[in-house]
Amino acid sequence: VPPALRDISLSLAPGEHVGVVGRTGAGKSTLLLSVLRQVELSHGRLLIAGREAQDMADDEFRRVVGVLPQFPVVLKDWTVRELLDPEDYFNDATIWEALDLCGLGPTLTALYSPPAPLPNSPAPLRDSSGACPDDSDDVTIPILPKEDARTRPGLDLVVAPSGGMTARRDEGTDGGDTNGASNSLSVGQLQQLAVARLLLQAKAPGANLQLLVIDEPPPPEHEGAGSAADDSGAPPLHVTLRKVLPHCAALIVAHHAASIRGCDRVLVMHKGRITRQLVPSDGTLGSQEALGKLLDEAAAS
Repeated sequence: VPPALRDISLSLAPGEHVGVVGRTGAGKSTLLLSVLRQVELSHGRLLIAGREAQDMADDEFRRVVGVLPQFPVVLKDWTVRELLDPEDYFNDATIWEALDLCGLGPTLTALYSPPAPLPNSPAPLRDSSGACPDDSDDVTIPILPKEDARTRPGLDLVVAPSGGMTARRDEGTDGGDTNGASNSLSVGQLQQLAVARLLLQAKAPGANLQLLVIDEPPPPEHEGAGSAADDSGAPPLHVTLRKVLPHCAALIVAHHAASIRGCDRVLVMHKGRITRQLVPSDGTLGSQEALGKLLDEAAAS
């Protein structure tokens, strides 16, 4: 059986973002799996920060390599807090900082907020603590300073594992019972949760991230490529990563032209080889149509 990757020689400088494009079967996923040590190398070497990747222990490898998957894994009944910080390293303020950097802070707060009262239905009177003295069954919503991250709701939303598409308010939290109600998160917003987790990983004890491996990031702009519900409203991924992790190199597999415009260079793959390298700022990848034409040319060569 011939090797899936052939004649691959690639070096990433600190802070450099390199995109990888190609048709299905070109070798993009195999390249990522090789970098992540999920595929054993038949020959050649993989060096990360000057060290042989195959010689690193698993915990050391996770400290230097961050992964942003195309479909984040969500375990049943995990809250946003558990998804972002499973080891319980961070306080609420740090978690909200990561969410705000990804543009998801207001969205999660809005999902947690109680529904508005029905028309012509006066809101119950509350005292200064937020309690309703005349109705002991009413949900108590304390009046607290907005700037205090400890009082900001949303981290206890439960993220549904079925496709990672929905989140609901957890029963028994300060938000009360949802009575079966659910709130939708788009695929792009779920991916932005994974970005927030990556940003927090960089701050974990002992972390020394040097390389980011990103599989199909959410496009920074949905230029007619999806409905408004798929637009997370977050800032472009490249801008966020360059701001928070400027020293990290990034290897990014993408199918959308918008996702790789922020790359310093782009590799075009075909049949397990890198057939071309280009700089997206030269206008070659200005649209999805232009990217498709480029891949067609690579396949025909």
